[in-house]
Amino acid sequence: MIDGTARGYYSLNDTHTVRRIQLGELPLFEDAYNLLAEAASALDWIILAFYGATDNEIHNAVIINCANGKFSHSAGMQSIYAIPYLGLDKAAPRMHQNHQGKVEFTVDEEDITYLVERTSSPIDPEQLWQRAITDGAIALTKAREGKPFVATLPVQMLCEMLCDKAKYHQGPITSSTVKKLLYSMSAIERNLRIQRFAAKWDISEP
Repeated sequence: MIDGTARGYYSLNDTHTVRRIQLGELPLFEDAYNLLAEAASALDWIILAFYGATDNEIHNAVIINCANGKFSHSAGMQSIYAIPYLGLDKAAPRMHQNHQGKVEFTVDEEDITYLVERTSSPIDPEQLWQRAITDGAIALTKAREGKPFVATLPVQMLCEMLCDKAKYHQGPITSSTVKKLLYSMSAIERNLRIQRFAAKWDISEP
């Protein structure tokens, strides 16, 4: 199993840019932010330090002033805010391993290569598709409103494929809207947009 964050397959969309989440970067998803906000009522300061997945170096750190109800203001001044996560996530059924997988690594003069065998069943394609459609509608709405979010690869692809068309849609964007916009394109146009997305994010065929 490959860490998707390390491969850059999670994207951060904010009011200015769309970019991959970098090593050591951890957007505060809504549940984590809410836990910090709850803890802040009994604290004067919160120190957040962000480490990479494969090293012990601090890549970023912030000190949040919690005294006198300043948590939200202090966090916001340092670009720390609750951000929605869109895509297949912890709410989905867990994957159970069929057996203990192999873990190996090799070291040469320049590289360290890891092998972590995945023994769980593949994600249900239908479940993945339905979540992408549902959260794709949320992503398009937030993009239109200029609000930030983090998206998995399928959700980001739908968002970028349909963003220009969604701008001209009147009313709320729903799952039905996403399907309608997708099916309004010819197969050739859909394939071209997928190819452009893959080229932009340097995604190769498995």
